[in-house]
Amino acid sequence: MVMRFRELIEQHYRDHPPLGFYARKLGVTTARLNSCCRVTTGRSSLALINDRLLTEAKRSLLYSDMTVNEIGVALGYDDAAYFNRFFSRRVGLPPGRFRDTPYLGTAEVDRVHWIKLEL
Repeated sequence: MVMRFRELIEQHYRDHPPLGFYARKLGVTTARLNSCCRVTTGRSSLALINDRLLTEAKRSLLYSDMTVNEIGVALGYDDAAYFNRFFSRRVGLPPGRFRDTPYLGTAEVDRVHWIKLEL
């Protein structure tokens, strides 16, 4: 089930559907989905969704010429301030500063990318 959940995340993470959307697609309750994710990955279902958004944000910041606002919009954030808060709370730096110090995230983004490919 978690593998299918990850596939759904990949298809829909930019749309920000609620957790219930994923649970319905999988034919389970949100509690069951969360439980399976925690047992299998050690992370909550919401954390897995946020991890995917964060990985894509980091990748875009490091490897594209898009502005921070353009990256936020591409990831489904209508409000640049909300994207900045989302990123800053999880990384500890605002997106622009993260981009200016790419050595902070390059290895992590590459590692997450390879883990995803191995799944």
